[in-house]
Amino acid sequence: MTEYGLKKAPSKLPEIDLLVVPHKGKPLVTARFGNCAYGSSLEEMKKHYFNSEEYPDITFRPATISESISTTAYNFSWIARPILDRTWIQAGRVVLTKDGVFTNTDITDEETLKQLLNEATEVNGIYLINDQTAFAPRETFIEGRQDSREFCNGGLAKALEHSEGEVAKTLATISDQIHFPEGINVRCNFDKNEKTSERVITLTNASDILGINASYWNAPANCGYAFGVQK
Repeated sequence: MTEYGLKKAPSKLPEIDLLVVPHKGKPLVTARFGNCAYGSSLEEMKKHYFNSEEYPDITFRPATISESISTTAYNFSWIARPILDRTWIQAGRVVLTKDGVFTNTDITDEETLKQLLNEATEVNGIYLINDQTAFAPRETFIEGRQDSREFCNGGLAKALEHSEGEVAKTLATISDQIHFPEGINVRCNFDKNEKTSERVITLTNASDILGINASYWNAPANCGYAFGVQK
């Protein structure tokens, strides 16, 4: 029996799974890319993908560090923790200077960075430059082993989360002693980088220690997963 009507061709775009998470009171549509160097994931985000009739042709931009943290925190034990147990989550770009850490930027010119700080707003020890970029002075956080409370009250955690509060609340839920009983290890490697240096913030698990690392962002050996956000 002949069936009349439009017969739609199936999508020729590669299929992709989506994860919708709460972020700052709104839904955020994300997808996971990797396991590869961060730069390779950024290239994959530029391609077109198919998910459903609701998202028949979707492209992505890199998640900000704050968006990556919200995505990591969602249903953490079942989704993100298994990733951290075997590899890294690449949360987003930072720039290290001798004075501290700039988040969500690839600007490395020191004069330009100083100008950004001149226009920034100081909130609870960190500097909010725009709706994505923040600056954590070195004296507002410590490197090395520490507990969740010390880390989340520090400037680095608040800058990564782009928090205006006194504590980085979402990172606190991730780094809680229940999840990482041995604490947190922050490694920015300032001593090795007297010059301004572009890096990627990575999260990982090493023997129940949450690692917060500033890693070389496009090194082929530094493989992991990154999150893209629907454009």
